Amino acid sequence: MLEVTRQDGVARVTLNRPELRNAFDDALIGKLSQAFAELAVDRSVRVIVLAGNGPAFCAGADLNWMKRMAGYSYEENLADAKGLADMLAALDRLPKPTIARVHGPVFAGGTGLVAACDIAVGTPEAKFCLSEAKLGLSPATISPYVIRAMGERLARRYFLTAERFGAEPPWLDAYGATAPAEFFAVACEAYFVNRERFAQEFPTLMPALDAFFRHPG
Repeated sequence: MLEVTRQDGVARVTLNRPELRNAFDDALIGKLSQAFAELAVDRSVRVIVLAGNGPAFCAGADLNWMKRMAGYSYEENLADAKGLADMLAALDRLPKPTIARVHGPVFAGGTGLVAACDIAVGTPEAKFCLSEAKLGLSPATISPYVIRAMGERLARRYFLTAERFGAEPPWLDAYGATAPAEFFAVACEAYFVNRERFAQEFPTLMPALDAFFRHPG
């Protein structure tokens, strides 16, 4: 369901439900929250990479989970929504740089995962869709991160139309044409090396920058 590996200061958090296109349910959300909490205090980890196994990065919410939620009480639905909101907030507030390594389809809540990361790197095949409108739903929980990532104007359009869009700026920071892995390696290494250097030279600078960008003013 979720793989977490650590090597040479880089933690890789990989969604591992390829048979469901890495759709998440309450169990996976719980595992992601636990992983982010552990990585936040792991001093051996300096950068975190979020990825997905299989042909898709993340298809959003698991439809079987959504069907179960239809029979939940108000309190149970509220608890589920809070679990997703808390997980995204934990990702957003990690005191270490986060990189979304994106490929294939990214739908609905999956876009929230990408938007909550500091950097997004993907392939030309990456396709996004804020598909909640097709189900008569509002992307409320992910909206703060998506609006921050792409801007209010574009977010209004895609929230309303559920159009698909591709891996181009400002949504993704870089994408490769024939060698996407090379772009990923460059982005990951550059951010990791810079953070390590700054952390050594200015011990309080990186936490201060993290706090400023996440909570300006």
